[in-house]
Amino acid sequence: MGFWKEFRRVAKLAGVKALRIHDLRHFAASTLTGAGIEDNIIGLLTGHKSRELRRYQHLREELTRKTVDLIAEVLKEAGKNGKGASSSRLLHGAPKKPKSVR
Repeated sequence: MGFWKEFRRVAKLAGVKALRIHDLRHFAASTLTGAGIEDNIIGLLTGHKSRELRRYQHLREELTRKTVDLIAEVLKEAGKNGKGASSSRLLHGAPKKPKSVR
């Protein structure tokens, strides 16, 4: 069975109508961009040239906003708890006390 015929058969079984390979390429590029994957890696996986990836730039901007919001929330929580905002504490929480050796 050829690739296209098999692709359409599997899409039909999944209840997906009118799905094209190009739709999967777009989905992959959007998903990877939104996850913060670098353009050169996305291009290798999807075949996009760097200029073609500009159409997904809005997803990078959204990811940047979410990242800044997350950092602000972590700093806010650290301030509420009366703890300093050291990078180690922010990333890993309060240091764990070593277990006593018997």
